[in-house]
Amino acid sequence: MHGSRISRSLAMVAGLAAVAACGALDLPTPEQAEQQWIARDDAACRSGSASCCERLAGRYLHGQGVDQDGAQAASYYQLACASGTPANCIALAKLLSDGQLMPPDYERARGVLQQTCERGDGLACYDLARMCMDGKGGAKDYAAAVPLLEKACAKNQSDACRAQDEIERQRLVRQDLGRFAGGHPPDGLSLATSPARYAAPLKEWFKGGIQVPFPYAIEDIPAAPKDLSTVTDVRNELRDSQLVVSGRVSVGRLPKGFHVSEHSPQPGSYRRWVMGYVISPDGKVLWSDEASFVDGDWSDGNGSRPAKFSIVADAPRQSLTNASLVLLVTGDPISICPEDRGGAVVLGAVVKPL
Repeated sequence: MHGSRISRSLAMVAGLAAVAACGALDLPTPEQAEQQWIARDDAACRSGSASCCERLAGRYLHGQGVDQDGAQAASYYQLACASGTPANCIALAKLLSDGQLMPPDYERARGVLQQTCERGDGLACYDLARMCMDGKGGAKDYAAAVPLLEKACAKNQSDACRAQDEIERQRLVRQDLGRFAGGHPPDGLSLATSPARYAAPLKEWFKGGIQVPFPYAIEDIPAAPKDLSTVTDVRNELRDSQLVVSGRVSVGRLPKGFHVSEHSPQPGSYRRWVMGYVISPDGKVLWSDEASFVDGDWSDGNGSRPAKFSIVADAPRQSLTNASLVLLVTGDPISICPEDRGGAVVLGAVVKPL
């Protein structure tokens, strides 16, 4: 046995000596070896290997062994995405939208994220919602972002849940999207067409700055045909650096055709809202805030007892000389036509000089 081992060792030595006699081994340089690996990864990628496509995309993204090239990185991410790996689809969309290595292509990025979101990836839904909120690829569209954030939040994307809460807190989107079957309120029931006396002084101001309670056009804001609210004991005063407005509000019986929406969180009741505004003589909104209620803010369709409210916010820096205080009373969710799912309706207003 020992003899055979010795024989094999002697043979190996002899072989190496023969190679040495013929010249040095023709080994590839590190650069050549890397190019060989790139060629092999490319062949495997085009045969359906998502991991090889991803590796090549990363090379072109970071300039590892190749020149940094956003278009090439995008092409390999596209191949990896086509293999059904969401992370690569999201990486492709990011590359297409950040504009660092190539001109941004928001439309393509949105398309990639839309398909990936529809396949159930929560992060893709959130990234697409972010593009909608940031106005990448179009105007800022919080309404389009809401259902995407809901899907992402349901997939445990905490950033999506926080963004959803922030949109609701800032009231950037009405919760009654799709009202009136995609059209306007019935004739005579929008703030633009209402015959109510309270609507007259509001129409010009709404064009310039008042948006209650969400950014809708004046033609899309449903309004009662007459003032249904009673606001009494209105007081306003400056305290230190704050403007304080207080009073009482009640709302009468809802007129025929108006009813509490089935979507109300309190069945059979709607929430009264009071929004306060200070309007300058030239129609600019100098100050605005929402009232808080002391005695409860829910009312049924038959009306309810008066409730105290107060608004406390930093006073405007501009002069209040000749300015007007506007208290707008709304109710939510109230439906006003069969197609209507319910939402905020203007129920009345008070306008008084400061």
